[in-house]
Amino acid sequence: MLKRTAGCLLLLSGLVWAQTPEEEVLSAQMAYQQASRSADAAQRRLDAAQQAKKLAEARLADAQNELQRREKEVGEASAAAESATRQLQAAEKNLKQAWQHKEGVVR
Repeated sequence: MLKRTAGCLLLLSGLVWAQTPEEEVLSAQMAYQQASRSADAAQRRLDAAQQAKKLAEARLADAQNELQRREKEVGEASAAAESATRQLQAAEKNLKQAWQHKEGVVR
C-alpha cells in the first residue's frame, strides 16, 4: 500500500514537473491507469469479501438449524429416557412384589 501511495505521489508530482502538454497528458494518463488498477483491485477484494461473508452467513444459518434439530433430539431422547426409567422402576417394583408374594413374605 505504501509503495502504491509513493508511486501515485511520484506520478502526481510528474504533473507539476511536466514541461510540455504531451508530457502532462502522459503523466495524467499514467496516474489515471494506476488509480484505475487500484480501484479495480479494491473492488475485486470487496466482491470476494462480500461473497465470503455470504458463504459464512449460510454456514452459520445451517449450523443454527442443525443445533436446533440436535436440541430437539436431545429433548426427545431425554423424555424417552425418563419414561423408560419410570417403566423400569415400575417393573422392578412389580418384580419385587411378585418375589415377595412367591416367598410368602408380604410387607
